[in-house]
Amino acid sequence: MGLKLGEDLRRLPKALFGVWQLLLSVLLMAVSVTAQTDPCTTNAAVPTEISFSTSECYFAWSQQSFVVRYTDNATVLSMVVSVTHENRWYSIGFNKNSAMVGGNAMVVWVDPTTGKPQIKQYYMSGKDASQVKIDSRIKFTQAPQAYTTADTIYLAFQIDKVASTGVSLDNQLYAYGSKGSFPDSTTNQFQQHQSMTSKLFNYASGTATNTYSDPTTLRRSHGVISIFGWGILLPVGAIVARYCKLWDPAWFYIHVVMQVMGFVLVTVALIMGNSLGDKVQGVDYGAHQGLGIFVFVLATLQMTALLLRPKKDAKVRRYWNFYHHWAGRAALVLAAVNVFLGIEAAKGGKKWNGSYGLILIIELIVIIVLEILSFVNRSGDDEPGLQLGGNFHSNYNNGAPPSYDN
Repeated sequence: MGLKLGEDLRRLPKALFGVWQLLLSVLLMAVSVTAQTDPCTTNAAVPTEISFSTSECYFAWSQQSFVVRYTDNATVLSMVVSVTHENRWYSIGFNKNSAMVGGNAMVVWVDPTTGKPQIKQYYMSGKDASQVKIDSRIKFTQAPQAYTTADTIYLAFQIDKVASTGVSLDNQLYAYGSKGSFPDSTTNQFQQHQSMTSKLFNYASGTATNTYSDPTTLRRSHGVISIFGWGILLPVGAIVARYCKLWDPAWFYIHVVMQVMGFVLVTVALIMGNSLGDKVQGVDYGAHQGLGIFVFVLATLQMTALLLRPKKDAKVRRYWNFYHHWAGRAALVLAAVNVFLGIEAAKGGKKWNGSYGLILIIELIVIIVLEILSFVNRSGDDEPGLQLGGNFHSNYNNGAPPSYDN
């Protein structure tokens, strides 16, 4: 058994390293979070429809551009919360233990039927939807107000601090639901938040300390890197190995580089996924996590097999080929299933499902076309036509090439 990988890799064209740098740059751009300007520094005016004014402002949560304007005194806390509006519900809550359960929340949304903003107060006695009910523990000096502009929704209220006994106003919670998610008009129940954070706020100094942050950015990065590794690099590397033998030995170098880069990314994604399992609250990732570990083991075995590649004339080479090819295919198919499981668990919705589904459809179409061309060529077509690789050659003793040997 010859260990050829070291010698082969030394022959990698320099251009392939340029490809790696380009792909890495694209990845970093995909997972980076665009810096947002603090709205409090732009002196954005509150709509005149809000009947009271506030004196202080802080950028509470950049995740969804939560901005809190307030005025606090011994008896009244006046607050105007503004959020970038994206067709979902938003809330600001208060709870002494910085958790959703046991907290009071003001929830605002735009009714999809009437197009008018709605605002209600809820008490969350548990995680189940049936345990989130309309409540009035927070007392107000006047009825809360809601207003919308083209891209912003406003939630305004004045809390009677003396009457609202038992409500810890220093611990603030911010949350939003999935797109298209609203409280039910009949039961007033609504689905669990898509993301949340909580802060311990000092009204006197205008400073806040994070007490919990839902790792949305980490979750998004985990998804992007998983899709880039399992959905693009590794499948394209496998396609190159099967259909691009004409460009020998370049096809092999490209295949190795793509698989190594893909393996690095799925390793990073696995580490991120394990970290998410410790941080995300109220979400069952069991099936996604278990299948993810299994396909990662398959990927690791594939990398080990690459390092222990027998020589072409070795008797065990055909068995190595069989294992390497079919284990790789199994890993890619199971990984595709697992990506969809992850999107479902994270409530990624149609946007994520559609984007990843489009990638798979494009790859499937490419594979079908290349397989048809390969079949036609092996059938003895006199006109060689397009010949992309080993499977398109017909000058073998038995009229068909060996399985895409490397």
